[in-house]
Amino acid sequence: MGVATTKSTPGMSIHFPAVRSLLGAAILAIAGCQSTPPPPPPEPEPPPTREMLEETTRAAADTANASLAEAERLLASDDAVGATAALSLTDASVLPPPGRARAALLGAELARRTGDPEHAQELLSGIERADATTKLLAQALRITLERDPASGARTLMVAAVDAGSRPRVHDFLWSLLEETDPLLALAENTRGSPNEQGWWQLRLTTAMSLTAADRAARVRRWVESHPDHPAAKVLPRVLGEQPDSGPTHIALLLPDGGPLAAAGRAVRNGFMAAWLELDPAARPRVTFHDTESGDIASVLAAARAAGADLVIGPLQREHVAALNAMMPEIPVLALNNLVTTTPAPQLHQFGLAPEDEMASLAQWLADSGAERVLVLRGPHEWALRLERALEETGQKPVGSYLIPELRTVTDTVGSAMLIAASEARHAELERLTGLPLAFAPRARQDVDAIVTLVDGLEITALVPALKFHYADKIPAFAPALTLQDAGASTLVAMEGFHVVELPWSLPGMTGRRDLLEAFNTGSGSLASLYALGADALRMADRVWRGQRGQRSRTLGYTGSLILAEDGRVRRTLARMEIVDGARVPDQGLPAGSHDDSGRAFRP
Repeated sequence: MGVATTKSTPGMSIHFPAVRSLLGAAILAIAGCQSTPPPPPPEPEPPPTREMLEETTRAAADTANASLAEAERLLASDDAVGATAALSLTDASVLPPPGRARAALLGAELARRTGDPEHAQELLSGIERADATTKLLAQALRITLERDPASGARTLMVAAVDAGSRPRVHDFLWSLLEETDPLLALAENTRGSPNEQGWWQLRLTTAMSLTAADRAARVRRWVESHPDHPAAKVLPRVLGEQPDSGPTHIALLLPDGGPLAAAGRAVRNGFMAAWLELDPAARPRVTFHDTESGDIASVLAAARAAGADLVIGPLQREHVAALNAMMPEIPVLALNNLVTTTPAPQLHQFGLAPEDEMASLAQWLADSGAERVLVLRGPHEWALRLERALEETGQKPVGSYLIPELRTVTDTVGSAMLIAASEARHAELERLTGLPLAFAPRARQDVDAIVTLVDGLEITALVPALKFHYADKIPAFAPALTLQDAGASTLVAMEGFHVVELPWSLPGMTGRRDLLEAFNTGSGSLASLYALGADALRMADRVWRGQRGQRSRTLGYTGSLILAEDGRVRRTLARMEIVDGARVPDQGLPAGSHDDSGRAFRP
C-alpha cells in the first residue's frame, strides 16, 4: 500500500491575492485610457420668429441711418474727409429705398468734390424711389455737374420747399454758394427775386468778413435785417458753427525806414483801417516791428518776446527768404513770394504778383472763347513777365509785337495787323497786271482778341493806332497795371477796353470809402499796398487756423482770395469794362466776336 506525500519546493509558491491586485490595477489603467462618451446633442434652436427678424433689421437700419446722418452733418460742416469716413461705415443695403437714395446722393456730392464727376453722374443715375427733397437736391447736383455751382444754387433758391425739408436744402444750397466766386455774389446780390437777392447778400457779407468773429456778427446782422427770409428762419448749419477764437496778438513786420518806408507805411495803414472796422471787444492786439532796425532774426525774436501768436510780413523778398530759412514756429503771412525755395510749414505767402493778373485775364479770354490772341507789349520787364505768364496758362498768341518806344506805335500796330503786308501784295498785283486795282484795307480775321501789355502813357498812343489800322472791332484786354495812376483822359481813351482790376474799385465794396478818407490813399501806385494791408488782416484768421485748400473764397480789396494747399494766397481779379470814362463791372463778352454789339473795344 502506497502512501501519498506532498513536496514543497522553496521559492516556487504562487500567491493568488497579489495577482488579483495587479490585474485589477491593469484593468483600471486600461479603462482610464478610453475616451469618455460624448454628451448628448443639444436641443435644436427654435427658428427665429418674425418679430426677432424685424428687430434685427431695425437695429441694422438704425445703425446705418445714424452713420448716414453723421456723414450728412459732417459734409454740411464742410468736412468732406469726415463725411467720406462716415459714409464708408454706412451699410446702405439695409436701408429702405429713400435711405439708399440719400446715401447715393451723398456719395455723388463727395465724388464731385474730389474731382470724379463721372462717378457722381453714375451714382445719381441709380437714384430711385427717393423722397421729394432728395429728388430736388439730385436735380440741383446734376445742374451743378452740367454747368456750375451757382446754377445749382439758383435751382434751390427758386424751389418751393416745405419747412421740414429746409435744413437739408439750405445746407446743400449754402455748400454750393460757398463754391461760387464772391465776385459773382457782388454782381448778383441786386438781381432776381427778393429770395434770391437775400441768399447772394448772405454769401457776399460772409465772404467780406475780416475774422471769424466778424463773420458771425455779420450773419447775425443779416438775420436781423432779413427776418422773413427762409435762411433767417433756418440758417445753414455751418453758419451757426463759426468759431469765435482767432489770433490774439498780431505782429506787423514792415519797413519804417529806407527805400521801402512809404510802401511799409501804406501796408500798415491799410491793415489798421481794416482793424478799426472790427468790434473793439474782438480786436486782436497789434504791435509794429521795423524790419530796418536789425536783422530779420532779431526782429522776429522781438515779436515773439512781445507775445505774438501770428506774424504778418515781412515785405522785402530777401527778408522773406531769410525768415523762411529760420523755420518759424508760429504762423507767418509773408507779404511777398518766394522765388524757388520750398516754404517752411508755418510760412504762408501773400503778394501782389502780376501773374495773378494774367491768370485772371487768361481765364476771361478762355471764358469768352477767344483762342487766337494778339499781344502788343511795351518795353517793360513786367510786360515781358506777363506775356510769359500768359503762355504758361496754355494760351499761345498768334503773334507778339514789341513796341520799343512811343514813336514806333503806329508802325508796330500796322505790322501786327498785317496792313503793310496787304499793301505790299496790292502793289505787287498792280505791277504784275499793269492795272489799277481797288484796295480796301481791313482788320485781320484770324484774331479773336488783342492783349495790350503797356503802361498808361503808351495806351493813349496805342488807341488811335488801333483805330487807324481797323482794329476797333476786335475785343481789347488790358491788365490792372495799365490803369495804375491812370487819369480821366486815359480812361476816356480806353473806352470799351476790358480790364482786370482790384475788386476794391467795384461798387458795393464796403469799407473802401473809409479806407480812402482815413489815410488819403487815392488811386495811385500805393493804393494796391493799402489794399494788401487790409486783406492781410482778412486772411490772418485762415492762416492762424491752418485752413489751406478750403473751397470757399474770401472777397478782399486785392481780389477774390483763397489760401491754397501750398500756403500761397491766390487772387482772382474783377472783370471791368471802361464805359463813358469809368470802370464798370463787365456784363459779358461774345465769344471771339467782331460784331458791333457794343461789347468790343470802341475807341
